Amino acid sequence: MIPGAAAGQSLDEMRRMLLQQQQMIEQMQRQQQQLQQKFDETLTKYNQLQAKTDQVAKATEAASTQSKTVTNGNERVKIALSGHINRMVTVANDGEATDFYNVDNNNSSSRVRVVGTAKVDDKMSFGTVLEVALQSNSSGKVSQNDQDLGSFTFEGRKVEAYFQHDDYGRLTIGQGSTASDNTAEVDLSGTSVIQYAFLEGQAGGLQFYDKKSGAYGPSIGTVFDDFDGNSRTSRLRYDTPRFGDKTASIGFAGDVASDRRWSVASTGRLDLDDVRAEAAVAFSERHSGTDAQRLDGSVSVLHKPTGLSLTVSSGQDFRDGSNSDDAWGVYGKLGWMARDLVSIGPTAFSLDYAYNENVNPQAGTDSEAQSAGFAVVQNWAEYGVEFYAGYRWHTLDETNADYEDIHVVSVGTRVKF
Repeated sequence: MIPGAAAGQSLDEMRRMLLQQQQMIEQMQRQQQQLQQKFDETLTKYNQLQAKTDQVAKATEAASTQSKTVTNGNERVKIALSGHINRMVTVANDGEATDFYNVDNNNSSSRVRVVGTAKVDDKMSFGTVLEVALQSNSSGKVSQNDQDLGSFTFEGRKVEAYFQHDDYGRLTIGQGSTASDNTAEVDLSGTSVIQYAFLEGQAGGLQFYDKKSGAYGPSIGTVFDDFDGNSRTSRLRYDTPRFGDKTASIGFAGDVASDRRWSVASTGRLDLDDVRAEAAVAFSERHSGTDAQRLDGSVSVLHKPTGLSLTVSSGQDFRDGSNSDDAWGVYGKLGWMARDLVSIGPTAFSLDYAYNENVNPQAGTDSEAQSAGFAVVQNWAEYGVEFYAGYRWHTLDETNADYEDIHVVSVGTRVKF
């Protein structure tokens, strides 16, 4: 072969090879572009699907929230509905007879509450509270002579509006708690649903049986009192901002109501690593019944690691008139909160004792009433349910009477919503 011809043939062969390689590269580029296009399409579809999934999740969450929330026509005002049913059965022995009662627990009556709140800015807000008690056969009203009241009681507890500013305090108008309400009833034991300073709640309508006369006399509710201020009424109330921080704080409040009634109060809180404490003290001008001035206070201390608590409450009425002795009383309670005893929630136990003098002016002077009790409350924390049981002993000593003791056993449940 001629060398020149051979060289030309080799060059043509190289050109064909280069052309084939170029074609292969172009084909691979086209395949890569196709794969990239398919990947982009798949990614787009995935993002669209994920967006739809997020929309469904948000819609489901919104529907769930909406089903649990009461709404109104004003987007700036939030409405919350809450309350509870609190029913119990009681067996009581008064020394003359033993009776059975199916009642609404007056320690914490069954109720419905509607709260409206609106936030103006970071510091200012206003709102309303509408709360009514719905009781059938109140434990504080049934008696040996009327074991089934046969009526449904509708009682307005709170109908009020308030304006609040973090720097200037809170102003409330309408029916609701006075400044002195609950100041004798501070309690961290966890058993107040069945046992606390308000002894009249469990069986206040039951009467003591007088062995001398063979007749029933004063009721539990007329000879025991925790001297807890002016309760709830139509009033104008002001609460100062709380002074302090989350660890320790103090606040002051005052109110004026009709018929020259008024009260002032102070509350304190302490929350440390191992100890939590709350306290309150109040002075009230009552202008009802014996026109008494009332001084009361209470303190409760909880040791967090052990669950042990101590509660003390006391109060006195300074009555007008020489024929009415001043009434006074003292209350003490030991509690234990067992957090891991039962898997469904904490279990609370407590023992208490109360002593009162001259609470009932119509009963005469030198009237002494004593009571002691035991209680247990099992919380089902996940569902807002409490199961409870309690025993209470009552005794009354008065001049010219010989009263039998009253023993009361109650079992019940409070279900919150």
